[in-house]
Amino acid sequence: MLLPTATDEPLYVNARQYHRILRRREARARWEHAHQTKLNQKGYIHESRHKHAMRRPRGPGGRFLSSAEMAALKATGRLNEDGTIAQPPENTTGVLSEHEIVLQKLNEEMKAAKAKEANK
Repeated sequence: MLLPTATDEPLYVNARQYHRILRRREARARWEHAHQTKLNQKGYIHESRHKHAMRRPRGPGGRFLSSAEMAALKATGRLNEDGTIAQPPENTTGVLSEHEIVLQKLNEEMKAAKAKEANK
């Protein structure tokens, strides 16, 4: 028997299994429709762990800073009170390095996340 599919080429199946395949497709469509909200959930499980991770300072590339790296940044005065990394001195050439661009993006993301969290 010929099974209707979304592709152009026909798919032949065992005639005895044809109706069961169609019933299974209908059941799967009903299940997906009923559980559609669960599939679109937030990307994390525990709210408290998510909040903790959002508060932690991050280095270039988005990885968390170790305590030694945080201490080094505090000693040099490059770690702000809110946990963001302070911008380096203004570049006289006018061209930002890749590291400076990453730091700017990270600081903007962290400030936006904190503002969003404060508005909740």
